[in-house]
Amino acid sequence: MPQFNLMDARLKLERAREHILDVERAVENLTAPELYKISIQRDESPYLSVDFETLHDGNQYLSAIIGDAIGNLRSSLDYLMGAVVKPLGGNPAKVTFPFADNEKGFKGEVRAAPLLLTPDLVDVFDKIEAYEGGAGRNLWAINKLRNIDKHRLLITVNHLAGIKASWRAGSSTFTNCGMWVEAGKQGKAIRAPAADFEFTSYPTPMFQIMFDEPKVPPFTEVGPFLHLAASDIDSLLQSLEKV
Repeated sequence: MPQFNLMDARLKLERAREHILDVERAVENLTAPELYKISIQRDESPYLSVDFETLHDGNQYLSAIIGDAIGNLRSSLDYLMGAVVKPLGGNPAKVTFPFADNEKGFKGEVRAAPLLLTPDLVDVFDKIEAYEGGAGRNLWAINKLRNIDKHRLLITVNHLAGIKASWRAGSSTFTNCGMWVEAGKQGKAIRAPAADFEFTSYPTPMFQIMFDEPKVPPFTEVGPFLHLAASDIDSLLQSLEKV
């Protein structure tokens, strides 16, 4: 089999990783102390209460950055496919990475005439399984999310703000316990007998964003998912570089 020039695909992947870091930095900025009000007080009974309020507004900027990351991840796959078909006599401008919603459809896409894949390459791509439920489900989801992002911002309204703390209450120890509310809301984090209560680490802010799109499993955190998809693409590039 011929060697493939995958440099452009790698450049797109690295650009996607820069956007993923932008997402993580934006989330980190949302843990700024001025965006949280944390109160620790005793109420009328002999209890200690920890309450918090988050001051976040709706933030579509995050959705735009996430869309940029997904767009570059998706483009890296098309660049990869173009690099594969070019030495085989195919036209890189007329091919896209194969996706389908099931195994049968995916195998049909891999064998489609425009790709001109050799039997050995068919075997390589069959193992990618870029369909719902396949080993390449993350790649399939990236494709679906990219199609959505072309027409509207991705919905990541599951913006959760919270606090994390560790404490002792009597003989019990609680370590790195997190309490979450919808961003912009308030909540009660802890209520415990004050006499036997001691913080081992004081409350600190947290922030988390999760996809709220049907093509991604519920409660999927954005950052780890994007890193995992990037890693899957990197592994695919490495396997083709060894061909």
